[in-house]
Amino acid sequence: MPSDPVHPDVAAIGSIEAVPHILQVVTLSTGMGFAAVARVTDRQWICCAARDNIGFGLVPGGELELLTTLCHEIRQCGDAVVIDDVREDPLYRDHHTPAKYGFRSYISMPIRRRDGSFFGTLCAIDPAPARLKNEATIGMFRLFAEMIGAQLDAQDRTADLARVREESDRRKRIYETILANTPDLAYVFDLDHRFVYANEVLLRMWGRTWDDAIGKTCLELGYEPWHAEMHDREIEHVKATRESVRGQVPFEGAFGRRIYDYIFVPVIGADGTVEAVAGTTRDVTDFKLYEERLGEHLEREQLRASVMTRVASASRRMNAMLSVDSVATLLTEEARQVIGTHAAVASIAAAGEGAPAVTTASLSDKYADRRDAGTVPHLPAGLALPLMGSGGETLGTVRLSDKYEGGFTEADEAVLAQLAAVAAASIETAQLYERLREQDRRKDEFLAVLAHELRNPLAPLRTGLSLLNRRPAQAMADRTMQIMERQLAHMVRLVDDLMDLARITTGKVQLRLERMDLRAAAEAAVESCRPAVEAAGQELAFALPPEPVWVRGDPVRLSQVVGNLLGNASKYTPAGGRIALELRTQGAAAQLTVTDTGAGIAPDILPRIFEMFVQEDRSRTQSQGGLGIGLALVRQLAERHDGAVSAASRGAGHGSTFTLTLPLLAQGIVAGAAVAPRDRVAAGARRAPLRVLVVDDNPDAVDTLSGLLKTLGHEVRSALSGEDALPLAGEFRPHCVLLDIGLPGMSGYDVARRLRAADDPQVATCKLVALTGWGAAADRRRAAHAGFDLHLTKPVDVVQLEEVLGQLEAPADSPAAAAQLHQA
Repeated sequence: MPSDPVHPDVAAIGSIEAVPHILQVVTLSTGMGFAAVARVTDRQWICCAARDNIGFGLVPGGELELLTTLCHEIRQCGDAVVIDDVREDPLYRDHHTPAKYGFRSYISMPIRRRDGSFFGTLCAIDPAPARLKNEATIGMFRLFAEMIGAQLDAQDRTADLARVREESDRRKRIYETILANTPDLAYVFDLDHRFVYANEVLLRMWGRTWDDAIGKTCLELGYEPWHAEMHDREIEHVKATRESVRGQVPFEGAFGRRIYDYIFVPVIGADGTVEAVAGTTRDVTDFKLYEERLGEHLEREQLRASVMTRVASASRRMNAMLSVDSVATLLTEEARQVIGTHAAVASIAAAGEGAPAVTTASLSDKYADRRDAGTVPHLPAGLALPLMGSGGETLGTVRLSDKYEGGFTEADEAVLAQLAAVAAASIETAQLYERLREQDRRKDEFLAVLAHELRNPLAPLRTGLSLLNRRPAQAMADRTMQIMERQLAHMVRLVDDLMDLARITTGKVQLRLERMDLRAAAEAAVESCRPAVEAAGQELAFALPPEPVWVRGDPVRLSQVVGNLLGNASKYTPAGGRIALELRTQGAAAQLTVTDTGAGIAPDILPRIFEMFVQEDRSRTQSQGGLGIGLALVRQLAERHDGAVSAASRGAGHGSTFTLTLPLLAQGIVAGAAVAPRDRVAAGARRAPLRVLVVDDNPDAVDTLSGLLKTLGHEVRSALSGEDALPLAGEFRPHCVLLDIGLPGMSGYDVARRLRAADDPQVATCKLVALTGWGAAADRRRAAHAGFDLHLTKPVDVVQLEEVLGQLEAPADSPAAAAQLHQA
């Protein structure tokens, strides 16, 4: 087994012959049992030499924990430490080191190098007290420490000299090796222009041996006269000026004709004069070729940078464009000019149904006739790339053809790919902008139509009220009331359509799906629309299969879908026209078609007919234009039933056909009766009047609703605020409270909570009906949380109100009554 390597400081101290004698003198003269020379660093305490007469146990190479030694403190303060008796020394009697190592007397002297750096200590310890604090002992330790430091310095100087000699020899070998093996030519001229040294490479280039070459001039070695004379002049110049000379020259040698770059430098002697001229020559033939290629490469890179600058500029301009045409035009123009072709063509696919495709070409003067005519010539094959959208879809293509010079390269394809990527992103942005602009236009049209449609029924309502105020004959009054009811119903339908669309679009409509006969929904829609169709002078025909058509659906919503299709057909069909509804089965689907002989649908409108606010040109429609949301509702509700709706028309003036497709139930068409409509509580079935409290901050609403309730035979009280309603409820003890939510001061929710907390059981358990213009699902949940039994949305239909009041007369603990109450 190899022994552990000796620490270099231990070896250095061990090589000093005087150290063992010094330690022996220290122990004999002081009587100390242990003496040592220690190397002390900021991390270690290492014993380098020791004399142990007391069995302390430390040998050269042994270590102590640095922070447990007093030498560590000496290294920090730099002064000697002398202790005759630890127990009597106030500075060290409580110190941890004497107790740890079992000594009572201690002396330590720092060992320093010539430069003042700290090496370690000369120290001694003994378990018994000693007389150390005297000038002789301290002086002896200081002398020995200085001797050890001086010996270390002498070792360093000896080692330095040896290293210098070794380094000098090493460098000499390196220089000789380099000069002998370098690919450069190395040589030395004497003052008479003769070669006194030539390395191996130069000798091989000459094709000569050392003996054949040394001592000769350039001319004698076969240099051409002009070449030899040039070097003679250069050598004389270096001698005269003591400045170097550089040059480049061709030379025909054993390596063929090559180009060499050389330098002559003066060799200055000890007296300051030039004693020789040294030179090196390098073959730069390959470098010169590389330099030429580099120049060509730089030229290509400059061209590429110019192209990239133009591409970046085009990219910025395309990113700012909001038109697909503009992006395509700039793409073809820049791609053609940057890559250098006679023709560039971009074809952009239609962004959606009804949107036009775009084809743009950029042509050079070679195709001036086609360019001026606005046509694209038949072009030879070239470079083509797709324009890829962010979702991976292909938006179109860009194609280059007929390059100015040569064929298309990978660099051309890379440039076109970058332009195509930016163009694709810009096209998507432009298409989005165009869609948003179209939606904004539709929104403006919708708001204008909404204002028009709301004003239309308001005019006859206002006129009717003025007429009724004049007390007309009963027949005229009845006719006026019918007109007002019809116009009011029209307004309610408009608002209901808007609310339905908002709820469906936001996913807040909960369909009550059940097994139902689709014929029942069709019949209900026909009966609902028949009066309006007949009033418009149109013919309505329908054909239903004899067997039930079973689907899973919401009867109310599917009846609404069919009604909207019939209403749309009536709206665009003139008097004398025909509307036909047909229900049939096709495989596993039910198909309901509504066909009319009306205005038809223009080809540009047909793909967007089911989008919100899309309408035909009103110049071709009847006066009842609508809001353009009925068909959007149809599509939304059809899709919620896992179905679909489509439209077909041969164009304006040729009528239209709408087809609703719904999946049949698994058993298909089965025999049996259609789902019966929900039972209604018949109006007038009351056995006794109710006490009804009406609370609303609108006096007109209070008066009209109170009057209606009184005509129905109920006892009515009213209040215009929540503060007035609470004491009135305590006196009146109502069976039912019709309560507005948006009251000033105390809201309807607060009033409901106060009524539910009333001491009178009749008041606390009365039926609370929220009567409000807010009808979203969140509004209904909030009303139920406040204690309301029912939530009705204004305006309330008379029949609906009668049903609610009829249900309230059912026994409170009747399950049927409770179910009907929450369905109202």
